[in-house]
Amino acid sequence: MSIEPKPELVAELTRIANRSGRSVQELANEVFEEYVEYDHWFSEKVAAGRNQMARGESLSHEEVGQRMTRLFTAA
Repeated sequence: MSIEPKPELVAELTRIANRSGRSVQELANEVFEEYVEYDHWFSEKVAAGRNQMARGESLSHEEVGQRMTRLFTAA
């Protein structure tokens, strides 16, 4: 796989790597790992939400509004 990030991203990544005492490669791998982990987490949350909807576990627009009003007036 070949990746060609924008030059300004390479410059910023290099600056961060230098500041943190890591190589650009290490930092880039960390970024990719975090993105992949986030994508898995997000996909699981979306699936859980869809399952809740399928089971009828949802709020109406009015119920959401009522909860928001309670939240903001309690603060």
